[in-house]
Amino acid sequence: MLRLNRGLSILALAALLAGCASPAAAPTATPVPPTPITMPPTATPAPTVGMVPTATVQTSSATPESPSSEANASDVLSGFVENDGVRIHYEVEGEGPPLVLLHSFTGNLEMWRVFGYVDALKQDYRLILIDARGHGQSDKPHDPAAYVLEKQAADIVAVLDELGVDKAHYFGYSMGGTLGWALAKYAPERVSSLIIFGQTPEDFDASGDIADLRGSSAEERGRGAASYLGQYGFPEDEIYAIYSTIDFEAVIADLQTFSTENFASDLPDMSMPILLLVGSQDGDKAALMAAADKLPNATFTSLRGYNHTTAYMQTGLVVEQVTKFLAEAGDTP
Repeated sequence: MLRLNRGLSILALAALLAGCASPAAAPTATPVPPTPITMPPTATPAPTVGMVPTATVQTSSATPESPSSEANASDVLSGFVENDGVRIHYEVEGEGPPLVLLHSFTGNLEMWRVFGYVDALKQDYRLILIDARGHGQSDKPHDPAAYVLEKQAADIVAVLDELGVDKAHYFGYSMGGTLGWALAKYAPERVSSLIIFGQTPEDFDASGDIADLRGSSAEERGRGAASYLGQYGFPEDEIYAIYSTIDFEAVIADLQTFSTENFASDLPDMSMPILLLVGSQDGDKAALMAAADKLPNATFTSLRGYNHTTAYMQTGLVVEQVTKFLAEAGDTP
């Protein structure tokens, strides 16, 4: 069965496409183009009955601008920091208040460039991009115990310490949202504000997703993801490079652990400004709305017409909501 669970949505589609003879068999018959980076405001949040500010945002059908993943090497700081015996890779780009970006499951920090987020945000924020352990250029232990979320939150803190950053804004998509919940619990003093994109604070059954991962190869995942996302105008070679290098034992160990942790009971104690962002067709929408009611200082925003995967592709629309939220949260940590 095709699953669109949390960080596995792109991979699930990739697995389906890898076995198809033609990209015409893609699950979305008419691709939804990514929104341009420059867009006029489209909606103003309105409060719900529970006094949690919310908004449903609808996009235009504008022709997409090709996302740029090119970066001047001299403008990017790249390094490693060790935490609990695991080396964590990070890169820093841009100027302004620090903003941590954490990618989805089986992805890596390059996703933020490929999908255009770095270009859209680096003029106003000092972007701290991190490869989660088990992903990208970070170490990839195969022991599930290495992926306890308290350790993964400490990875982020270790990067901030290395860079001399006391507090930062945080933006996490899918699995990156799970690490955001963990950071808010285990190191709230380091978080200026929190943006959770498409990820509930609850645990979930990952057994089917693990079976899917065991039944495929990195080559298949790379080709499938490149074919699927290429339909939307994203660079197939760069997508392939991200998904064809997956260490399956590492990401399975990660999934086995992070899927079991639940932060629902911690929500009332998370007092920092929090933006919960989700596609209106994402299966996690209702759970994120419920979470917003339990958070002291949350804004809930739904992106109308998009699911877990296609919502992330709407870079211009998402950046509009993110920058508005960060301006209201305060740009000085």
